[in-house]
Amino acid sequence: MKAADTEIPKLQADIERARRAGLPPEQIAEGEEKLRRIQAMRDQLQADNPGMNSIP
Repeated sequence: MKAADTEIPKLQADIERARRAGLPPEQIAEGEEKLRRIQAMRDQLQADNPGMNSIP
C-alpha cells in the first residue's frame, strides 16, 4: 500500500500538469483512469486487510 500512497500524489500532480499544458482530454482521461484503478486497488486491499494500515 505504500507504493499506492506514493504513486497517487504523483499521478494527481501529473494530471494537473497535463491539464495546465493543454494536453488532449483523451490523454488526461487515461491518467485519471489509472489513478482511479490504483485508488480502488488500495481501497480494496485496506478493506480486505484492515490491519495493514498499522504496519510501518
